[in-house]
Amino acid sequence: LLTERLAEFLGEGRRWMDLKRTGRLATTLARYGFRANKNELFPIPTGELNANPAIGVSGQNPGY
Repeated sequence: LLTERLAEFLGEGRRWMDLKRTGRLATTLARYGFRANKNELFPIPTGELNANPAIGVSGQNPGY
């Protein structure tokens, strides 16, 4: 099923969520320098941090 989805949605950005949901993200992307528990989260944009005082700088995702 994952191979079929890979071929069908090539270039549409759906592969990331398929791998993450099935727990295969770290093993599949390890050869590209992916590190589990660091590269799974993206940084919260500075504009969002500034616009929402409830988040603050300390609310940034770990590693950023």
